[in-house]
Amino acid sequence: MKQDKTLYRNPVRGKVAGVCAGLAEFFNMETWLVRIIVISVFLFNFPLAALAYGAACLLLDKKPPSQASEYAQAKGDIHLKSKVWQSGETPKQALTDLDRQFSRLEDSVKQMEKTVTSEAFQVNREINRL
Repeated sequence: MKQDKTLYRNPVRGKVAGVCAGLAEFFNMETWLVRIIVISVFLFNFPLAALAYGAACLLLDKKPPSQASEYAQAKGDIHLKSKVWQSGETPKQALTDLDRQFSRLEDSVKQMEKTVTSEAFQVNREINRL
């Protein structure tokens, strides 16, 4: 399922105005890498970089609050990165997160089994059948 991407500023994750964070999300890159590229452009051509960054601050809309939360957006979807510069989780982090989720689920299932197999549950079920 392909998402329709729009370029926004993301002041929640940004340092100055959220331009680098917005570019990183749009191009699926790590934010630190975009910041290094922008700083490099500032060092080599300050007037052009300052003009471009200022224009981006003024022209780009802020990311809507409903989309600002990465956790609300993810909702269990794991986005693995295949290259170092891409954003997302490394496979090791993803496996650790999955292991943690499965452990919580296993604890919940154990608690349900304990409740359902208890004598009090069976007695209550028999009383309710009457």
